Amino acid sequence: MSKAYDRTLDALLAEADAKGMCFAPRDRHLKRLLRARVNSGSVKEPAKGLFVSAARWESADMTKRAQAWRIIRGLQHLHPTWVFCSFSAALIHGLELSNRLLKPVHVISHRSRIANDIVHHAVDSFEIRTVMGLRATDMTRTLFDCLKSCTFPQGLAIADSALRTTRTSREGYLRAIERRYHDQKGVQKALRTMSHANGLSENGGESYARGVMIELGFKTPDLQVRLTDPLNPSIEYRIDYGWDVGDHLILGELDGKGKYANKGGAPLDLGTVMAEREREARITTYRPVIFRFAFPLVYRPDEFAALLDAHGVPRLNS
Repeated sequence: MSKAYDRTLDALLAEADAKGMCFAPRDRHLKRLLRARVNSGSVKEPAKGLFVSAARWESADMTKRAQAWRIIRGLQHLHPTWVFCSFSAALIHGLELSNRLLKPVHVISHRSRIANDIVHHAVDSFEIRTVMGLRATDMTRTLFDCLKSCTFPQGLAIADSALRTTRTSREGYLRAIERRYHDQKGVQKALRTMSHANGLSENGGESYARGVMIELGFKTPDLQVRLTDPLNPSIEYRIDYGWDVGDHLILGELDGKGKYANKGGAPLDLGTVMAEREREARITTYRPVIFRFAFPLVYRPDEFAALLDAHGVPRLNS
């Protein structure tokens, strides 16, 4: 390959990346040249006909979500009439989505099939919304398709984020899903998940953990419990989860790396840690039971249940 072609391909890949998409050439010659680079390992083809520099694709700041965005934008460029649905539409609408649901891509089609790692769905009732140049099913259709298809904790993260990011209430979405899809398979599962949705949940991790708590049979916690600093009433603390059991409070906090990491990536921010300890020390004035857990524990339900039981979190049948 000549140096001129090398420079041209580098420029085209960089231009597409600057637009937040994979390079989607229609020219067959360009495709052949790019696939030669794929064979050499310098270029990736994450979906058929879509190309990106391997170094860029594997860079530290290229999250799974960012990769999914680039694939969808590239596919929309190749197929302007396509309408994305299900989890792909959820991503386009800005909803919280587990990395496990980012692949494969989901699109509306005349018949259901899977081709080239793309799931085509034959759907008869939907409206199209254009978000940042991408065509997707409307929010109600998107929520129904997602909530009927994924696990309860995954769906709860999606449903919570819909309440956080739109002006529609939980009851509004329940009515819309029931009205439009009352006779379709999976509607009861979708309605059950939506009935537990709460826009106070701040992120997908908190939502997912709450979903596992509910699945394990524990009472649904209050979210973002507010407690006033006993030494300074102008300061208010918020705790992720809370249960009022009568004579005391049980408070739960989901720990994340972000709480203890510097923006530059340093693994430990002592100032943040000390502030968190002081905050917790002041909260103890209320004589609560406080426990913390890291997100990986949520994927070990027996251990997670043992932690909740050990701290007295009430069960529904207790």
